[in-house]
Amino acid sequence: MTGLAPESGPASMSTRSADLFAPAEMAARAADAGAAKTRLGALSLFTLAILARAFIALGAQLATVAGVGATGGFGPTRLMVGVAGLA
Repeated sequence: MTGLAPESGPASMSTRSADLFAPAEMAARAADAGAAKTRLGALSLFTLAILARAFIALGAQLATVAGVGATGGFGPTRLMVGVAGLA
């Protein structure tokens, strides 16, 4: 199959696949995706904006919950909050 990453590691490990593109092709795909978004209707665009804000708020809430009451010291607590924010 083209576009799939080669398998690596022992067979017992779960295999992951990804689309691999050259930088120029990836830039063209990103531009096409952006152009497609400009053709969205107002309702779809508004819905996507609300969902984006909701995902950001949920990530911030998770980071806050992860950091409250942590007793691991300043550095480890900040690391845990940062990792929770990536989820």
